[in-house]
Amino acid sequence: MSDEQGEGRTKEQLEEENRALREQRDELEERVRGERRSKLRTVFTVVLLVVALLSLAASMPGVYTRRTLSDTDRYVEVVSEVAQQPAVQAYLAARLTDEAFMALDVQGRLSTALGNFDERLAFLAGPITQSVRDLVRDQVEKLLASDAFQNLWAEANRVAHAQIKAVLNGDTEGVVQISDGKVVINTLPLVNEVLKGLSGLISQLVGRTVTFPEITPEMIPSEAINQLESTLGVDLPDNFGTIAVYDSDTLAELQTTVDTFDRLIVLFVVLFILASAGALALSQRRRRTLLQLMTASAVVIVLERRSAIVAVDRLVDSARPEARAAVRAAADVILGGFLRSSALLLGLALLVIVIALLTGPYPWAERVRAGAAEVFGTAAGMVQGTEAGPAAQWVAGHRDLLMLAGAIVAVVLFWWLDLSIWGFLLLVLLVGLYELAVWRTAEALRPADTG
Repeated sequence: MSDEQGEGRTKEQLEEENRALREQRDELEERVRGERRSKLRTVFTVVLLVVALLSLAASMPGVYTRRTLSDTDRYVEVVSEVAQQPAVQAYLAARLTDEAFMALDVQGRLSTALGNFDERLAFLAGPITQSVRDLVRDQVEKLLASDAFQNLWAEANRVAHAQIKAVLNGDTEGVVQISDGKVVINTLPLVNEVLKGLSGLISQLVGRTVTFPEITPEMIPSEAINQLESTLGVDLPDNFGTIAVYDSDTLAELQTTVDTFDRLIVLFVVLFILASAGALALSQRRRRTLLQLMTASAVVIVLERRSAIVAVDRLVDSARPEARAAVRAAADVILGGFLRSSALLLGLALLVIVIALLTGPYPWAERVRAGAAEVFGTAAGMVQGTEAGPAAQWVAGHRDLLMLAGAIVAVVLFWWLDLSIWGFLLLVLLVGLYELAVWRTAEALRPADTG
């Protein structure tokens, strides 16, 4: 009897041990699966972070370029600012003066006139022409600085931009001229404006009063050239006053490239958003992942800014010596827009970092919050029952709205202010303190709200 009981207890113990072993095995397998899932989530989080950063690096210059070149108003705003630069005006004055003198054949006319008077004086045509050219260039520079010319420049670029966009979209019919296998844009209205400013000198050179026609940016270049030839009584080159943009033979390839570029920019922006959201969703420590994402993004932005500056320096160095000052001035205007845009993104990244750190579970952050709670709690207690009490409670009731408004104001300030690095860091600190102040005021007054 006792042996049967002993055997029975032994079987029960064995079953219990087996059950315990199975539970331990299941628990171990679950732990291993959990660790695998945790490792997979970590790996995918890292991969998504890398994708997000690569997409940011690819999209930053592309978005600025697309925004500047695809929008006509934005493009005209940029080129108008370029035309206001003294170095650019000096270069344009030299080029337009050369165009005007070529159109008038000034040296040839002087040589003929001096030769008719005395053949020995014909050699003076060159020095006299150069002296007159210098005087004319000074007058042209004044003309380029005038409001009338700046308005004409803006309108001419508006038309040219619309023409180029139309060509790149496949609409080449009646938009731009194709000459000798090249797509060209029309600068004849600018040249004509210069000639108008020199009408007195031109009338003396040709021996009759010259009245220049009205040439608009929409006019076909060949028609405008014919009118100038009739007015001046000279033959002009077929490409007079036009600038070749690209070969018409490669137009289809260029159209495909532009279309692909637009699609890639959209893809990179979407990839950045989705990859960032995916990394934060998969992360097991979201605050740390957010800090990693924003810190790495700030590094990428700084590197992009530095790369843009280096690229501009190389562009200026590769330009012809006489054009380098103008190229530098124009590049600084264009680069300035990119630097302002990237500074906005950098400011946002740093602002997110500051807020994430100040609201995190770090000992120093807790001490900062505790100190802020004391200050704002004391202030809230002091204003309770006074006229300022409702204002403090209004702040508490509109915490999210006020914090969002603070972020928007910060974005505007980062965009418009030309800040040094210390001014930039000071503004980031002030915005962070403002956000913390609003948050802690709401926290300090919460018992009063619920009571």
